[in-house]
Amino acid sequence: TAWFTQIGSHTPYWALLAALFLIGAGLGATITPAMAAAYQGLPAAAMGQATAAISVVQRVAGALGSALLAVVLQQATAARLPGFGGGIGQAGQLAAAAPHAAAALARAFGVSFAVALAIIVLALIPAALLPRQEA
Repeated sequence: TAWFTQIGSHTPYWALLAALFLIGAGLGATITPAMAAAYQGLPAAAMGQATAAISVVQRVAGALGSALLAVVLQQATAARLPGFGGGIGQAGQLAAAAPHAAAALARAFGVSFAVALAIIVLALIPAALLPRQEA
């Protein structure tokens, strides 16, 4: 995600794909151990309730996080792109019409990814407190 904070109007697609690959690999390597830690020590009778609770938390947090980042992107785009009234189609038209607009739009996305990175850093705190399996 830190890579995406440095996005520019001339960032090549291969760089975006590499960053997405790293994000996917990181999520794949961390989600299963985190879920295993969440269920560790629970009695079998509580597994159903725990699964439902984790599912609800994931869905609500995902929706709130998406909404937050959408608002940040909207505000960052409006602040950097004069004449922007909302909508990705209009942003694309403005970026195509003026050379500086594409760079402004890229900076707005960079701001949004910086907020996402801050959320990730905050999430590292409870992740560091997860129980460790003794060898």
